[in-house]
Amino acid sequence: MTLRNRALVALGVLTLIVLGGSVAFMITEGMAIGDAIYYTFVTITTVGYSEPPGGFSTGGRFVSIVLMVAGLGTIVYVATAGLELVLEDLIGGRLAQRVTQRRINRMSGHVVLCGYGRIGRTAYVNLKNLGRDVVVVESKRNRAEEAEHAGAAVVLGDATADDVLRQAGIERADVLIAAVGSDSDNVSIILSARSLAPELRVIARASEPRNESKLRLAGADRVVSPVNVGAERLVAMAAEADLTDFVDITFEGDLLELRVEEVHVPEGSSFVGMTLGESDVRRTSGAIIIAIRHADGQLNLSPDATARMAADSTLVGIGTRQQLEALHRLVGP
Repeated sequence: MTLRNRALVALGVLTLIVLGGSVAFMITEGMAIGDAIYYTFVTITTVGYSEPPGGFSTGGRFVSIVLMVAGLGTIVYVATAGLELVLEDLIGGRLAQRVTQRRINRMSGHVVLCGYGRIGRTAYVNLKNLGRDVVVVESKRNRAEEAEHAGAAVVLGDATADDVLRQAGIERADVLIAAVGSDSDNVSIILSARSLAPELRVIARASEPRNESKLRLAGADRVVSPVNVGAERLVAMAAEADLTDFVDITFEGDLLELRVEEVHVPEGSSFVGMTLGESDVRRTSGAIIIAIRHADGQLNLSPDATARMAADSTLVGIGTRQQLEALHRLVGP
């Protein structure tokens, strides 16, 4: 729990103590609500007071003791946490910002990641695993703190602002990922980035598929729509029973989606009795055969050119959708 959250919890506990003490005085002493709140405060703060006419009842004295013990400790904790919070914001926060800025200033060829929501968080983890330097730009403090805890260099601010992008070292960066939740903000980020670093490679997230063309017009080299990608995969998995898996790879900054599919070799196929070399399947379809499963269940992994195909065997191929469609046509009877 962060210091800010601890201070808020303590303040909430203090409020409950005041309310509980006031109600207890109203019940035990028959006080009006104003008097009950007054006696609760002066008891918690231990400033001293004279007892009400006739003095406190036994129940009232017990309430006073509980308030003195619990209330005073809570007040001390709230005051301490508040002071720490102020010092952290005034001193620690500025110091941390200077340290982070020096860290960013040493970076070159890094990735500027705008937005640390669900997409941005996943992107950061994958970039970190690849060993890339990443600067996260986030306008929401709680998300910025989350990114800092994950080890990112963070710039707290609006990524549509030129000065914020400059703090992130946009002129020295290799790639910018615009992954905030608003497509209009992503357009503004792209325009700002292009004006500051014309050679920068820009990848943008499209929350709405209809905005993909606008993001490209703004200057994005690549646009990824999580909605479209997710829908296409769900449909493919539901419609294609022989679809085994998807493989995503990055080539020269572009995201390529490869599929792994099983292709049945039926009776009457021109491939029956042929070797992989004789079929010339790699050149004619573009797909790569990574395994052959024979009718008896025997699996030939990484088959070479001499591997022979028989009726009712299954080819396991990897390639793009178009390449695998070509492989299906070639294998078909």
